Amino acid sequence: MINERKALKQRLEQLNEAEIEIIKMFRKEREGIYNRLREIDNYQDKLPNLRELAAQEKFNKLPLINDKEKPSQEVQK
Repeated sequence: MINERKALKQRLEQLNEAEIEIIKMFRKEREGIYNRLREIDNYQDKLPNLRELAAQEKFNKLPLINDKEKPSQEVQK
């Protein structure tokens, strides 16, 4: 009985140590995932959204080939 009790107690200690190591592994993996999510969010925040691009396009619109032809046609008339 004493040997069995000692063996069971030792096994519980081993399980506790293994459990602690697994928890550390999960925490490390979770931390890596959160860091990557933050990186992705920061990158996406730096990208302009479609509305911003459309607004910029209206103000910074480059003349198209057809736009260049129209004034010259009007001048020839």
